[in-house]
Amino acid sequence: MEEAPRGMEIVTRYFSDFTAEQDRQFRILEGIYQEWNAQINVISRKDIGSLYEKHVLHSLSIAAVFEFRPGTQVIDIGTGGGFPGSVSLSCASGLPSGAACSFTNNPIPDMLHGPKSLPFEITTTARVTTPASLFHQGGPSYALWMPIFGAGLLGAGISRKRRLLLGLFLAVVLGIALLQAGCGSSGNGSSSTSGTPAGTYTVTVNATGGATRSTTVQLTVE
Repeated sequence: MEEAPRGMEIVTRYFSDFTAEQDRQFRILEGIYQEWNAQINVISRKDIGSLYEKHVLHSLSIAAVFEFRPGTQVIDIGTGGGFPGSVSLSCASGLPSGAACSFTNNPIPDMLHGPKSLPFEITTTARVTTPASLFHQGGPSYALWMPIFGAGLLGAGISRKRRLLLGLFLAVVLGIALLQAGCGSSGNGSSSTSGTPAGTYTVTVNATGGATRSTTVQLTVE
């Protein structure tokens, strides 16, 4: 029984007009694909033993039915190695502060039998505005009330002229105290807001499994 051709022999059965350099390049493909396919999904790993039949020969098959002009350049555009058995989903970037995303049944256990849908949820944090304190905490100026009160008691036994001078002095001190209190309260009148800021955000969602694919969703926070 004749042994079935393997490796480059199955290619030369149908195509034999290679240059010496082309033949050499085709023959070293197997070792290169075995090395890299062990690290990333270049081709299906179950097909690595049939590299020349299922990949090289199939790629050359167009030359059997179509005659290219000399110097023609051909570009083979594909989707890449594809996803392996399981795929892990994650929100890679774009989430605002106070927001988080979660996926149901993540990772997807099996992508070998076609596409699958998986719901996910983005949660945000309610915004809370905290106003500034209604009452400014007491500073050194409020301590002036004690000596003012004491000076008022001492003025009860002095002459009318001195009482007028003392009253004028107390009015000046009281004015300074009120001015300091007003300045202090105006300097601490700002409020703070926590939670997820309002706006529209573009969130990047990654699907990773050997290779990584990305898509984006729009998140609107009102």
